[in-house]
Amino acid sequence: MHQEPAQPRPSSSATGKREVRVHSRSMARGGSMNDQHLAIGADTDELENEVLLVPARKTAQRTKENDQPADQASFSLSGTIFAHLPSFITNLSPTMSNNNRTHKENGSSSSAEQSFQQLQSNEHRGEGVQSAKQNAINISRESLDGIVEGINKHHAAREEELGRQVRDLQRQNDNSKDLLGKLQAQTKQLESEKQELEFEKQIIEGKHNTFILKQQEMTFSQMPSSRWAPVEDSKVMEDLDRLKRDMRSWAKKVSANDLDAVEKPLGGHQQTALIGALKRVIIFDNNGLPPGLSSRKAPGLLLNALLSHSVYKSLFRNPFFFLGKEEETLESKYRVGLEGVYSYGNRSREEDAHIWRSQTLRLLLPPLATDTSEEEKKLRVLTEEMIFKVADREASIFLEGAAQYLMDNEALAKFSDKLYPIYREAAIMSYNLWARRTKLVCRTLHGGMRGRPVFHPNSKEMIAHSSVDYDSHADQLKGKAISIILHPCLKVYGTDDGKDYHQGRVWAPAEVWLDSRKPSAE
Repeated sequence: MHQEPAQPRPSSSATGKREVRVHSRSMARGGSMNDQHLAIGADTDELENEVLLVPARKTAQRTKENDQPADQASFSLSGTIFAHLPSFITNLSPTMSNNNRTHKENGSSSSAEQSFQQLQSNEHRGEGVQSAKQNAINISRESLDGIVEGINKHHAAREEELGRQVRDLQRQNDNSKDLLGKLQAQTKQLESEKQELEFEKQIIEGKHNTFILKQQEMTFSQMPSSRWAPVEDSKVMEDLDRLKRDMRSWAKKVSANDLDAVEKPLGGHQQTALIGALKRVIIFDNNGLPPGLSSRKAPGLLLNALLSHSVYKSLFRNPFFFLGKEEETLESKYRVGLEGVYSYGNRSREEDAHIWRSQTLRLLLPPLATDTSEEEKKLRVLTEEMIFKVADREASIFLEGAAQYLMDNEALAKFSDKLYPIYREAAIMSYNLWARRTKLVCRTLHGGMRGRPVFHPNSKEMIAHSSVDYDSHADQLKGKAISIILHPCLKVYGTDDGKDYHQGRVWAPAEVWLDSRKPSAE
C-alpha cells in the first residue's frame, strides 16, 4: 500500500506561538468586552444618578412632567440595554467558540467565565436601577395624584359654590319675573279701568250736554211761531222755582263746612272783599254777622244768597243784558242805545215802550219754523251765541269773585263746570220773559226794597227759609227785621196785551232769613 508521506508536526515553538496569538486575541477580545462592560456600568451609574434626581425634578416641573410621561425614562434605559445586548452576544459567541476549542490547550476559559459573570452582574445591577427608578416614578405619581386630587376637590367645591350662586340668581330672576308680570298685569288692568272710566265719562258728558241742549231748545220753543203766544204764569213760576233749587243745590255742594275755617286763612284784603260782597245780601249787626247764624250752615246760606243775587241782578234786571256791559265793544254800544230809547219811552208812553222792547227782542231771536229764512236762522244763532257768552262770563266772574272764599277747593274743582249751565238756563229764561209784553221788576236788599225790610208772614213777596223756626214763633217773628236775603223777589207788571202796567203779581217770592232763637217782644 502506498502510504502518504507523513505530515510534518508543528514544532512546539510554532505551537507556542499559535497559542500565544490565540491567547492574546482572546485577551484582546476579553479586554474589549471588559471595556464594554465598564462602559455599560458607567452608563448604568449615570442613569441611576439621573433616576434618583427624577422626583426632585418632577416636583419642580409638574407641568412638564404632565406633558412627558415618566415611563419614557424606563423605556430609554431598557432600550439602551437591549441595544448593547445583541453586539455583546455577537462578540461573545466567537469568543466562547474559540475558548471551547482552545480550552484543552490553555486555561484561558476562566477569563471568559468571569466576563460572563460580570455581564450577569451588570444585568442584575441594571434591574436594581430599573426598580429604583420605577419606585421614584411611583412616588412621583403618588405625589402628582395627591396634588391632582386636591385640585379636583377645590374645583369641585368651587363649582358647587358657583352652582349655588347661579341657582340663587336664577331664583331671584324668577321672582323678579313673577313680580314684573304681576305689575304688568295690574298696569294693564288699571289702564283698562281708566279707559272704561274715560268712556263712561264721555257718555255722561254727552248725555249732560244733550240734556242741556234739549232744555235750551225746550225753553226757546216756548216762543211759539204763532207770534209769541204767552205762557201761563204757573209754568213760569215752576221754571223759576226749578232755577232756585238748582242754585241752592250747587251752593250746598260747593260751600265750605265751617265759617270759622273760612275766616281764619283770609288776609285783610280778602276779608274786606268778602264783607263787601256779603253786604249786598246781609244786614250786619255791629259790623258782625247776624246773631243766631249757625257756623256750620252759614257758608252754604251765604253762598246761596250771593249766587242768587248774581244771577238775578246780571240777567233779569235788564232786557238787553245779552249785549254785554258798558265796554268798548259794538254790542255794548248797542245796549247803551237801546236802553236809552227804552228809558225815554217809559217816561212818555209806557205801554208803547214795553211793546217796542218786546218786538225788538222777538225780532233778534226769530222762532224756528218751516218758513224761517236763512237770514233769520243766522240772526237767531247770533243772538243765542251772545246770550250764552254773557251767561258764561257772569258765571266766571262769580267763581273768581269774593264768593270763592266760601267754597271748598276740592268741591269747587269737581262742580265748578255745573255752574255754567245754571247761568245759561237763567239767561234763556230771562230773555223769554222779557220778550213778552209784560214788565219784570227784580227786588234785592238794596234795590227795590225801601229801608231795612221786615218780615211779614202773610206777604206773597217773601217766604222764610227752612232753617227759620217760624211755626213755633209765628206771632213773635211778625215785623222782625230781616237779616239775609237768600233769593231776590221777581215781580211782573202788565198783561200780554200791553195793558195794566200798574198791576203786579209775584212770580218768585224773596226767600229771607232772620234770627228765630229769641222772638222779639214786639
